[in-house]
Amino acid sequence: MTSTLTEDELRRAQIEADNEAEARALGYPNLISMQHEMAAAEQFGGCPHCGQTDGCTNVGRSHWFFCKAHKTKWCIGANLFSSWRHETEDEQRRQYDEIGLGEFTEVKPLACTDEEIEAYPEDIPFCEDSPF
Repeated sequence: MTSTLTEDELRRAQIEADNEAEARALGYPNLISMQHEMAAAEQFGGCPHCGQTDGCTNVGRSHWFFCKAHKTKWCIGANLFSSWRHETEDEQRRQYDEIGLGEFTEVKPLACTDEEIEAYPEDIPFCEDSPF
């Protein structure tokens, strides 16, 4: 039995491949691993404009997903991924600056279900926009 990918599945796979290549080129190994975790779980929401994410970066202990096309960002919590423990403040600052996260608008992410949208807290504890 042969499985055929839909056009949407092919597009998503290409976006993930492009994001991984860009993350490697920028030297963000933790960003790559978090993208794979997110793709597997598919529970951290997406840009409210397009439903996509370009990855996740750490700000202190906080984890911020973002969409470069729409300059949006959303915090999904703190200390959920261990990757922040393996990054220095300088590494986090470099990623934050290179992505341009300080210029992005904080949004409520597009969630998978109506229940998730209603349950998304207005203020997530421990989320720091930028200590830099």
